[in-house]
Amino acid sequence: MDHFIMLPMTENGFVKDSERMRTALKDAMIDPFQFTDLFIYSHGWWTTANASMVQYSQYTVEFVKQLATQSTLPHRPKSSFGIGVHWPSTFSEDYNGGIVGSLVQGSSYYEMGMRAFQVGMTGVYATIRLLLSTRFHNHDANKPIRLTILGHSFGCRVVCSALETLWREANQPDKENFKEFLNRISINLVLMQGAVKTTDFVEGGRFAELPKIRGLRFLLTRSDKDIACGKWFPRAETLNNFAHFNLKDVHAEAIGTVGPPDGMVAKLGGKLSIDVGADFKGSFLTERLTPDIRLVDADLTKLHEFDNDNDRYTPDDFGGNHSDISQPEIFELISAFAFHLP
Repeated sequence: MDHFIMLPMTENGFVKDSERMRTALKDAMIDPFQFTDLFIYSHGWWTTANASMVQYSQYTVEFVKQLATQSTLPHRPKSSFGIGVHWPSTFSEDYNGGIVGSLVQGSSYYEMGMRAFQVGMTGVYATIRLLLSTRFHNHDANKPIRLTILGHSFGCRVVCSALETLWREANQPDKENFKEFLNRISINLVLMQGAVKTTDFVEGGRFAELPKIRGLRFLLTRSDKDIACGKWFPRAETLNNFAHFNLKDVHAEAIGTVGPPDGMVAKLGGKLSIDVGADFKGSFLTERLTPDIRLVDADLTKLHEFDNDNDRYTPDDFGGNHSDISQPEIFELISAFAFHLP
């Protein structure tokens, strides 16, 4: 990745020191820069600023390292600009662990879940809108930038909310030209162990409009070893649904465990399902990818079992392998998905 920045946001989705950041982001989209690729990554719940910096730094270096070994990918990034979004997903940046601290942070589940939606609808949406609009007005609109957006856990709520809001705005009566520009952009949306309800992606759900973006493709990862999504998410969401008398959606499930719902699959014209195990190679996916495939459903269960058996990852009783996302096989998966097709 040629350039990478951190983008700090408040709990309401406002960018800190917004004028300076706005100028920097606009400058990145005009000459002398000629970025072909834009990366945006959002972390999930219970992540401090320091932890997010470490996570983004590690992820960026390891991802680029892995990508460098896949020389056969025909559409690798030529010049890229990366943004790591930090949003306040804890009650305090001074979290030091311990039983009391864990209980306090654990009680923030519902608040941080709603905050993730808010940050996406405001700050991340506005950021993507600024970047694309600057590109649209200052470059040849027939050569749009390619967008790869990654979210982990609650970060999937952030990035999906941003794209949904962008699409709804593009459908306003005076935005026909921008809508057409948006539809020509290749957008790779990678949702890793998504702590998002499956019903959010079907008719009437929060993200039901996303499949209408013509250039948007989805990569979803899920795992039976993800205890956070498989065990605790349904319990927390069911309790929340009862509390708000939402009896139509009592038995909530996370896409990070069960994968995409049938309604979403139908809207996208089907799916490609693959298992990712130890020593997974991107060629396994590229041999099966065709331009009409817009949804890849990747089961990481075998990989997570290998990680646990070979001490590559230490699962815990609350999350299991929920945050087991920084493995060579996963980088192979993402880069093959994002850069095999134009």
